[in-house]
Amino acid sequence: PQKRTLQEQVFESLVAQIRSGDLAVGQMLLPERRLSEKLGVSRITVVRALERMAAEGWVTRQQGRGTFVCQPPETPGPTIAFMAAVPAHPSLFKALIGMSQVINAAGGQLRLLGSFEGLGSESDMVERALRDGAEGLIVYPNTGTRAPAVYRQMAAQGAPLVLIDRYFTDLPIDHVTYDDAAAAQAVCSAMFARGARRIAALPHREFDVTSVQARIMGARQAARAHGLPQSAVSVWRHVYADYSPSRPRQQGDTLSLKRLGEAMAGEPVDGLFALNGDVAGQLNADLSALGSGGVFAHPMIGACTHQPISGPGHNLVATALEQAEELGRTAAALLLGRINNSVAGAPQALQVAMQIA
Repeated sequence: PQKRTLQEQVFESLVAQIRSGDLAVGQMLLPERRLSEKLGVSRITVVRALERMAAEGWVTRQQGRGTFVCQPPETPGPTIAFMAAVPAHPSLFKALIGMSQVINAAGGQLRLLGSFEGLGSESDMVERALRDGAEGLIVYPNTGTRAPAVYRQMAAQGAPLVLIDRYFTDLPIDHVTYDDAAAAQAVCSAMFARGARRIAALPHREFDVTSVQARIMGARQAARAHGLPQSAVSVWRHVYADYSPSRPRQQGDTLSLKRLGEAMAGEPVDGLFALNGDVAGQLNADLSALGSGGVFAHPMIGACTHQPISGPGHNLVATALEQAEELGRTAAALLLGRINNSVAGAPQALQVAMQIA
């Protein structure tokens, strides 16, 4: 490392004494000549160090009187950037509130980078955020199971990065998720306890992400706990495979309704498990449409969701409600810990419990 100049050493020594209280607010410093003798440096070195201290607000210099210690200036907290595929989603907006609470309390700033769509690739956005002064990133990663090269590079360089809700299995990096497997197990156990013997799990187009896979695993753990085979949980991946909550449902858009009806006719089930809140809302509407024709009896409903739902025909058995603000708070605290070195060591995998109702 580059050797510090004598001026820097004097500056840091005096600032350290102010921080520790050895030099109290309002106290007058020794005259420049006596300071130079005490510290063993030239008078011009002391003068320049004091000028810098005055410029940064550590001291005030009064002509004819001397140099006096000021109230230590507040050190600004770190700047954190948050990046998400769809930041306007209600769940992510709540997570953003939680992050803001923690980062604001630390005197930092939170920047929302916005959607990947139309703003460049993830790599472009990350590089721009770091170039603009972000000291760390919280990322709700895009779909896919492999980490973009920019995240791998950040991990290799030790740059602070925390992933939320889902993570890359091939990248050793801090991540904060919900207790997806435990929550799904609790929801499906409630349906099995009520007599269900076959449950269909319903994802949407995001299927390979770790949160969805963990929820499927939890559903199958519930089946085994009730003495049922793993096949007691089917995955109807095709029903909402092209569903996107950002695309408004158009009049006459009945593809998911048609697929759901065909699936229920071809593989009768007594329980349906929506793997996220967007699917839960659409499932609710589709089941109501199917039931209005008197063709299908309503099965039991369970869901992992970001907002409360009501099941058709009062068949809602259990929900696991995401605690998005707590997810954001936990992620922000972990990232700040990495930045200020209060958290060290191997990458952490933290979980936030869902509320079971």
